Amino acid sequence: MPYWILRQAGFQWTLTDQFSLIPHLLYMKQGTATEKMLAISGVYSLGADFRLMPSMAYRMGDAVVPGFGIGWRNWSFSTSYDISAGVLGRVGPGGRSTEISLRYAPRIASKAGFLPCPRF
Repeated sequence: MPYWILRQAGFQWTLTDQFSLIPHLLYMKQGTATEKMLAISGVYSLGADFRLMPSMAYRMGDAVVPGFGIGWRNWSFSTSYDISAGVLGRVGPGGRSTEISLRYAPRIASKAGFLPCPRF
């Protein structure tokens, strides 16, 4: 099996005490298959434990991917919907698909001098 290369970059831009934007890029390659994605996510905090997380992504030459999630403490539940615009959209029925995820990401105390990674 060919090597799998994954590159990901992003940052969290805090606009207010309640709202942050997270622009991010993704590059994946395995064998002859390549995927490039541009995305932006938002995090709207409703108190210390609860947050809303809208997102929008564009997979280069293939799909637009709107998404939405909710977060509570270390848990998040999100869904996204691929709207295919490329060649793959003509292969299956309608070229659309739904993704659902449930994630647990414990917060680890940060060490002095290190920046925490954005959660997207």
